[in-house]
This record gives sequence, C-alpha cells and structure tokens, in this order.
Amino acid sequence: MDFVQTTYGSIVVVRSVTNVANISNAQQMKDFLLGFVQEGYTKIVFDCSNIETMDSTFLGVLVLIYKQIYGKGGVVGLMGINESISITLGLTKLNEAFKVFPTLQDVVKELI
Repeated sequence: MDFVQTTYGSIVVVRSVTNVANISNAQQMKDFLLGFVQEGYTKIVFDCSNIETMDSTFLGVLVLIYKQIYGKGGVVGLMGINESISITLGLTKLNEAFKVFPTLQDVVKELI
C-alpha cells in the first residue's frame, strides 16, 4: 500500500509513503479515497509534504473525489504542497477547488 491515513474526528488525512503522485499510483489512490467517501467522510486532505511531483492523472483522482463530496458540503484539501505543485494548481485553477493548508494544525483548526 502506497498510502496511509489518519483520522481526526470527521477528517481523513492521507499521506503517500512514496515521493511521487502519478499514474503509477493514481488508481490505488482512487480506490483508497473512494473507500472513505463510501464510509461517509466528506473532509479529505492529502498530505503532500513528501511529494516531489504530481501529474495530471493523480490530479484527476483528486478532482473525482472533489466531485463526489462537494455536493455534500465536503472539502478536499492539500497540505504541505511544494512550489511545483502550487504552480500546477494555479495554472489549472484547481487552487480554487481544493483548500490548501500549510500544516496539519491548520487543517484541524479550520475543518473540525
């Protein structure tokens, strides 16, 4: 499993144990996150603190999850993004869809 999760009340924080988020692990991430959506979680945050690169396939998974939970008042967040991911989010306008948090403390403070 390339991903691990921690829950904080109604928030699920998912972290990759590898430093890439791309086509090689996007399907696994999709299945992993959809499990939380099916369990009723609507606040899902992906911890990017150790991610060096993120490709469009992986972003597509995050968009899919966003579409699944947005109508339920849900939030998809990204935590600890690097400059490269920040630029990608800005160019694709996904920074308007996803909440971006600097730290876990910010996630907990805002979403609980």
